[in-house]
Amino acid sequence: MKLHTNQAKTITFRHAASSAGSITTKSYSKDGGASASLSGAVTAVTGMSGIYQITLTADEVGDIGELRLLFSDGSNVTDLVFDVEASHPGFNNSVSSATSIEKFIGTSGSSVDDFYRNAFLVFVSGSLAGEVRRVLAYTGSTKEFYTESFTATPAAGDKFFVLTS
Repeated sequence: MKLHTNQAKTITFRHAASSAGSITTKSYSKDGGASASLSGAVTAVTGMSGIYQITLTADEVGDIGELRLLFSDGSNVTDLVFDVEASHPGFNNSVSSATSIEKFIGTSGSSVDDFYRNAFLVFVSGSLAGEVRRVLAYTGSTKEFYTESFTATPAAGDKFFVLTS
């Protein structure tokens, strides 16, 4: 099963645990890196013995690469591996805040620095609707876009689309 970058996803899986509450270990890792705890609760699928679900957050799914999930009740282990791929050649976003005609912070995006470098960004709402500029740099930890100059500073809530390929 393939997952799409930075999108929440509900995963259904089989496990030998006697109940959802007995699954005490639920973790994930990206590309063989360190593991971290999953934030969602494991729930039993009604009417299906041994079938459980958990909803992964967009941050847990993350960027392109391998995503490994591990569930354990202390005796039994379920190990799942997913390929995370781009969901489409771009993504919708909106402005959280802006400091200039070239710098603004998006409400979502990759956690990888320069992930959108050289991509094109087009505003689809607000006073900049229809304007297209190239992304010159991107800071993943803050979701800050640095672009070629727009004609005005974007406003909080303005929607834009990033064409990534």
